[in-house]
Amino acid sequence: MVNKASLLNLQKKWNPEVVKVMQEGGHHGFSLRPSVLSTEVEFMPSGNHLPEVVSAEASVGEQRGQEQIRFLKVEGNAALFRV
Repeated sequence: MVNKASLLNLQKKWNPEVVKVMQEGGHHGFSLRPSVLSTEVEFMPSGNHLPEVVSAEASVGEQRGQEQIRFLKVEGNAALFRV
């Protein structure tokens, strides 16, 4: 299960100078439906010789006038999310 601490831990493992983010409309990121967004992040964790790819898909909707994430699905090497 991915929680906030897991996502923050993942962020610590990449160098923002060399990370590739494929956002909506980019090479890999795309809108599946108007309320579902998808993206991929490719990066080289320190000590690795091969890049890692993490993909995320989110369902968003409006609640009380604010856009909110209803669910977030993240896929990738489980070791990257360990706290």
